[in-house]
Amino acid sequence: ILAYTNRSIVKHPKFESQVIREKTEQFLGGLFSSEEEFYQLAHRWEADWYIYQASMALDTSQESPRYVAGRKVVPPESALYGFHFAPETLKHFHLAHQNSYYRMFKVGDPPESRPQIQYQPVFDLSVFTNAKDVMPGDAQVEKVRSELGNSAMRLQLADALYLSSRYSEAADEYERLSQKQPADAILRLKAANAMDKAGRSREAARHYLMALRAKPDLRRYRFETENGRVFRDGARVLLEAGKMDAGTRWLEKAVSLLPDDVEAATNLGILFVKGKKAVKARKTFEQVISTTPDYPLAYLQIGLLDQVEGRHQHAIDNLTRYLELDPASPNRTAVRKAIQENRTQLQDN
Repeated sequence: ILAYTNRSIVKHPKFESQVIREKTEQFLGGLFSSEEEFYQLAHRWEADWYIYQASMALDTSQESPRYVAGRKVVPPESALYGFHFAPETLKHFHLAHQNSYYRMFKVGDPPESRPQIQYQPVFDLSVFTNAKDVMPGDAQVEKVRSELGNSAMRLQLADALYLSSRYSEAADEYERLSQKQPADAILRLKAANAMDKAGRSREAARHYLMALRAKPDLRRYRFETENGRVFRDGARVLLEAGKMDAGTRWLEKAVSLLPDDVEAATNLGILFVKGKKAVKARKTFEQVISTTPDYPLAYLQIGLLDQVEGRHQHAIDNLTRYLELDPASPNRTAVRKAIQENRTQLQDN
C-alpha cells in the first residue's frame, strides 16, 4: 500500500520521531472516540482515504492499538467499532473495498457508483457473537481468528449464511472454498444456488455447469433455480456425457421455462423421437409450429415423423413447407427425395 498507491501517506506506522508519536496518539484517540471526532482528524490531515486493517480491533497483544492506547475494550460507539463491525452506520467514511484483512474507506462524499464488496467473515459480528452492538470478548475473538482458516469452519459459516438468506455473502464463501477444492462439485453447486438467489445469475450459470461437468449424476432437484438457460445448457452437458434420459428430462425442464426457445423445443422433440416417444415428439413439434409458424426445422422433423408413421400426405405437406421456408437448406436434396418417396407410397396405396 505504501509503495504502490502513488498517494501521500499522512500516518506513518513506526514511532521514529516525536512528531510521529504525537500523531499516533491523536490517531488512536480518534479511533476510540466517535466517528465525528475521527472525521475531523481526517479532515484536518486532508486525508481522502482511510486504510483499515482487521488487527486494529481484533489484536489483543502488547503490540495492539488497544494496548498502545491503554484501552481494555473497543467501545461500540467508537469509530473503530464502526470500521470493523458496522460500516453501514458511518456517515463520513464509505466502504469501497475489502479483502480478508484490509478495508478501504473513502472519506467524505460516497463513491459515485456503489462498489461490490466481497463478504469477509472477519468483519461479521455474527461470526463472533450472537449479541448485537457489543464488542466480543478477547477469548472469543482469539478462538474465531484461529478458526477462520479452517475449511470445515468456513463451510459451516457459508451454510449458516445461506440458511439466514444472506445469499451473496454465502456465495462468496462457497466460491472461495471451491477455488481451493475445484473438483468438489457440491461446493460449486452450493455456490451456484447462492449466487442465483442473490440475483447473480450469470455467475450462477457458470458454476452450475461446472458442477454438472464435474459430477453429471447430480440430481436435478438440487439445482435451485428457475433459469431455463441453466437446464438447456445442462442438458447439452449431459447428452455429451451420454446420459440420454437425464439430458431429455433437463431439456424438458428448460422448454417449460423457455417457451419461446423453439430450437430447444425442437431438439427436445428429436430426443423424444430417439427415445421412441412419438406422441410426445409430435406434441412438441406441433407446439413449436403453433407458436412460431415460420420455423422451418419443426416442419422438417414433424414431416420425417409423419413419414415413419405412414402419414404420407402430411409428410409431403410438412416437408414441402420446410423447403419453402428454407430453400437453401443443405438438406434440400435429401428432403426432395423423401417427398418423392412419400408420393410413391401414396400412389402404391
